[in-house]
Amino acid sequence: MILAATNTPFHQVVIRRLSRRLMVNLPDAPNNAKILKLILTKEDLAHDVDLDSVACMTNGYSKSNLKVSVLFMFAWINY
Repeated sequence: MILAATNTPFHQVVIRRLSRRLMVNLPDAPNNAKILKLILTKEDLAHDVDLDSVACMTNGYSKSNLKVSVLFMFAWINY
């Protein structure tokens, strides 16, 4: 069994050798809100932080994009 994942298109030679393909879409805004809550569980956020609004602004981001964005935000705030 081979499991392969990429965020860029596979070359046709590779695709021909794989018997099955499964498309996993990027998370939508409600799922991004859940992911953000998980990423930020240990952070002490201000009471007025609206993660649902942030999730709407990050619609189409992957989990890794969200995590990098959060880490960048904290680095920028603490600079």
